[in-house]
Amino acid sequence: GIDRADVNTAVSAVGSRGFDLTREFPIRMELLQIADNEHVLAISVHHISADGWSLGPLARDVMTAYVSRSSGDAPGWGPLEAQYADYALWQRDLLGSADDAGSLMSDQIEFWKKTLTGAPDQLELPLDHPRPPAQSF
Repeated sequence: GIDRADVNTAVSAVGSRGFDLTREFPIRMELLQIADNEHVLAISVHHISADGWSLGPLARDVMTAYVSRSSGDAPGWGPLEAQYADYALWQRDLLGSADDAGSLMSDQIEFWKKTLTGAPDQLELPLDHPRPPAQSF
């Protein structure tokens, strides 16, 4: 286990380690043991997979699972009200297709094409480092 005085340092270490998104999930959890029956769960989430709003439901779900498992039960998750596919279908119904000249989607695409016509390929902004000769993405 870790010493009680080192808990903040250990949690900070979990949160400050970067993510290599090419090789690992954008969420990291470590269970830190303080004593035989005392632990701290440290969770670090990359901003690509969560925002401030989503941290509330994440904390709620972790606590629901903890309370259920502590009493020997499985969490009683109900079915989700909507899946991503439901959202995608709703969006397609609302916006239509880019191929349909009368759809909201094609109107939006045309608006942005007109608005951005003549925009420079690259903005000349002050930089900390010289711009590389080729984009690295």
